[in-house]
Amino acid sequence: MSQNSLRRREKLSAVKVIRWRKFVVARITLVLSFALLIIYYSFWQHVLLKYLAPPNTPPIKIKMTVSAYYKPLPKQKNYFTGSYWQDLLLNGHGITFSGKNVTVGDAAADLKYYPVGFKFLVPGWGEVRVEDKGDFIKGPRRLDIFVGEGEEGLAKSIQWGKKEIDVEVIAHG
Repeated sequence: MSQNSLRRREKLSAVKVIRWRKFVVARITLVLSFALLIIYYSFWQHVLLKYLAPPNTPPIKIKMTVSAYYKPLPKQKNYFTGSYWQDLLLNGHGITFSGKNVTVGDAAADLKYYPVGFKFLVPGWGEVRVEDKGDFIKGPRRLDIFVGEGEEGLAKSIQWGKKEIDVEVIAHG
């Protein structure tokens, strides 16, 4: 091959590399632009829902299956499943998904539908805040309320049972 043909080939390959880099940069810019647009839209949608709802808007009510759970203590007389370890597996160790110690009134929900911080008004109980997720709490119509620990918590969770009730949405996250 001649020297000119080698130079021409090098120029063509350099041009192809430059074109390929421009193409990649353009695609990355496009993807990032769409991502920023989605984040921007999500933020303003959240603000509009939370702060700019029209006055006298009727509350949102959702028919939900609401149950109760408790934190077992090692030397209780009775356990729901018969043993401390099985109750611990069923109800958890007392640390919520959000990382804090569980307190009375915290709720477990499916986080795909209700993020941490979502608030409900539950008839017969009061205000609850989603702080946790449960392995068996699936879908948009399921809620599990923490009612206490030890024998007292067990008694309250058995007394509450599992109820189908209309729950009012207080705050969106």
